[in-house]
Amino acid sequence: MSFYITPAYLSRRRRVGEGGGPGGHKHVGGHTAWLLPEGIAGADSAARLLLPRKLQEHARGTLRDLDPKLIAELKSYNAPPDSVHRVCVGVYCVLGRKPKELGEWSRVREVLSEALLKEMEAFDATGRGKKLPWARSRKATKGLSSDEVFRKGSLPVLTLFKWLEVERLVRKVSTVVRVG
Repeated sequence: MSFYITPAYLSRRRRVGEGGGPGGHKHVGGHTAWLLPEGIAGADSAARLLLPRKLQEHARGTLRDLDPKLIAELKSYNAPPDSVHRVCVGVYCVLGRKPKELGEWSRVREVLSEALLKEMEAFDATGRGKKLPWARSRKATKGLSSDEVFRKGSLPVLTLFKWLEVERLVRKVSTVVRVG
């Protein structure tokens, strides 16, 4: 190595934390293991899942930051707009509940709580699972857009809808990567 390259190389090694000398370098692909769910392997798969997983972390952070008073306000609705009801049912379906159990708003309102937010935060869309909950969720929210949900709903409902959209994306990409 030339005199000019060596100092830059050494400073980079210290910054990144790579070991020096023969065999002391870490393989670049070794840092992606935390990105990959069980049953999915490879750098290409990690690259495909990188953005969806980042979006998932952002959505989870938004759920954590949601004020409990806003959930209480949502529960206080006696007759919310149809889009609010449909978003809640869509979220519940993905989490494994059946739409028949949640037909009326009064039943949907009972389930709304901080415990639901924790369940959403812990949910893993990358795992192998049944297709039926996803199909039920899509049916419940068919035709809804973020704009409509925001106009007719409130911040908590928009947060639930965005979480649902992100989880669907993560599910779709992880399924494609697993098959491909």
